[in-house]
Amino acid sequence: MTVLITYFLTALFVSFLCSLLESVLLSLSFAHVSVLEKEGKRSGIIMAELKGNINRPLAAILTINTIANTVGAVGVGAQTHLIYGNEWVGLASGILTLSILFFSEIIPKTIGAVYSKSLVAFTAITIRWLMVIAWPFVVLSEYMSQMINPGENGVESKASREELLAMAEISEDEGSIDEQEGDIIENLIKLDKIPVEEVMTPRSVVFALDKNETVGEVVKKNSPIAFSRIPVYDKDLDHIIGFVNRYTLVNKQAEDQFHIKIGELMKPIHTVLEKESVSEVLDQFVKRRQQLFIVMDEFGTTTGLISLEDAIETLLGVEIVDEHDRVVDMRKFASAKMKKKNRIKIE
Repeated sequence: MTVLITYFLTALFVSFLCSLLESVLLSLSFAHVSVLEKEGKRSGIIMAELKGNINRPLAAILTINTIANTVGAVGVGAQTHLIYGNEWVGLASGILTLSILFFSEIIPKTIGAVYSKSLVAFTAITIRWLMVIAWPFVVLSEYMSQMINPGENGVESKASREELLAMAEISEDEGSIDEQEGDIIENLIKLDKIPVEEVMTPRSVVFALDKNETVGEVVKKNSPIAFSRIPVYDKDLDHIIGFVNRYTLVNKQAEDQFHIKIGELMKPIHTVLEKESVSEVLDQFVKRRQQLFIVMDEFGTTTGLISLEDAIETLLGVEIVDEHDRVVDMRKFASAKMKKKNRIKIE
């Protein structure tokens, strides 16, 4: 009787352990494992290795689980036959099967999924030992997996953009991050899908200066100057050749150098295409250490301008306004200006 109970409980325990380990291994996200790894925790380092080639730990777990269930079933059946006779073998097998289903499948996998983060250390170390015990089967399984699918080599796929967006929304709903943080994460992921033309200041409301104007003329017509960086053109807006800083104009005004032409004070300006993504342009802002670009279409016509502030506003999802801004949203202002112009034409 003792041998029968030993076979029964051993099969349940080993199967419970394997199901728990499998559930934790598959439930842990790459993000959480990466955090543990960066913190230098041994469990995170081991788990990163395991998830990096997930075929190996799964092969070890399934091998041990299969052996335990097989030996348990054979042992329980044989002991039942010796003690109670052949007519009780079917009942014993049924009890063992149901017990494994509930106590070694449903319950441990639920525990593993719910408490996966708390069980990282235990899971990582235990799976390592199981891989040593079942090493021949692990090697055989890896070889067979490579034959079936040589491209993946057992590496678990990384999270897609859609999955990252879903994770951000879930974290926001659970209160792990606040609404603003969630919006920034979502905007950051979508940044390379947003073209410059959707966030730029349209040509119709671009404030620019003629290179031949003098400091005195500019200050007289535009005081106070509302923009920190102002495009400079030669003849028209399709020939923007640089930009001038507001503080440069203010300094020249303070020095009474009203005769100096804007073209003498300007700095070179970079051009981007309206179909480029905000992500690409933001990268160029950083590399070039500039804060204002001219936007052109494929034919070389100026369609607007984009500033570093525009890119950051797109990332944050809010308008950045200071005390000098007369208009909060330049795109809405341009649209309203165009509607007013069309209405005058009709009348």
